[in-house]
Amino acid sequence: MTENIANLRVVQTGWLPWLAFRRLVRTIDLVLQVSYTETFNVVSADAIAEGVPVVASRAIDWVPHWWQADADEPLDVARVAERLLRDPQAPRHGRQALQAYVNRGVLGWSRFLCPHLSTPYGLDIGAIERDLARTDGAA
Repeated sequence: MTENIANLRVVQTGWLPWLAFRRLVRTIDLVLQVSYTETFNVVSADAIAEGVPVVASRAIDWVPHWWQADADEPLDVARVAERLLRDPQAPRHGRQALQAYVNRGVLGWSRFLCPHLSTPYGLDIGAIERDLARTDGAA
């Protein structure tokens, strides 16, 4: 299926320990995670942390919305993939989206676990809220 396609190399590795997987991921140009149901997707987070953009579906709702393709439309997946490969800012946008997702989780869990503390665990909640407002406005 992938024979004679320029600039495409399929690497079969089997299961890898996490650090070896992260080293491999950082050598990839683009990750496809067009899931119907998996909402967080650790592979997407690992790829984004390594600076690799991800074509995702709406199920992975924390990635930038322009990274999301219709899971039932191969041409839409290709369109998003091409756009990401041509966008030198895509890794930065992905990292910002991942950081915003983490910040939302920290904020939500802090409020749930420590509702009586204004700054649980020494967190600057105000700074997290300001960053989230800025990030949400940029999305």
